[in-house]
Amino acid sequence: MWYYKSVMKAETPKADLVEETREVIERSALVAEGERVLVAVSGGADSSALLSILYKLSGQLGFELVIGHFDHHLRDTSNVDRRHVEVAAAGLGLPFHAGDGDVHARADEYGETIEEAARKLRYQFLFELAETVRADRIATGHTRDDQVETVLMRILRGTG
Repeated sequence: MWYYKSVMKAETPKADLVEETREVIERSALVAEGERVLVAVSGGADSSALLSILYKLSGQLGFELVIGHFDHHLRDTSNVDRRHVEVAAAGLGLPFHAGDGDVHARADEYGETIEEAARKLRYQFLFELAETVRADRIATGHTRDDQVETVLMRILRGTG
């Protein structure tokens, strides 16, 4: 229950962030009333904040949420993240689905970095899950650092 409380209470996003997100969703028509959104929740700060914000907005804007969690097995304690996300989902009354993959095996097989292999396995899981749960959208949370890292990785690989 600690995780649910920390995500939904102690780390409750500021009202202006929720309102700003609402404005972006409405202005860009990102989610329509009645749609189902699969939220990728790792258990980290970015995806937990995203879950909290979307949970608040789902009631106001009339969309459904489903939680997906992918375990990369890159840390010995990764099962703790899964359990925390599962508890948060139960506390919010949201459907929870988990998947996992062997990131090291994929990286070795395809000559990818661990980060590339992890991302590809995670998105494969999310796309397959979205089809299974009939989600209209997939929401992922990223920090600016994540985006900078992606851009730098692409520049270093020569893809702009």
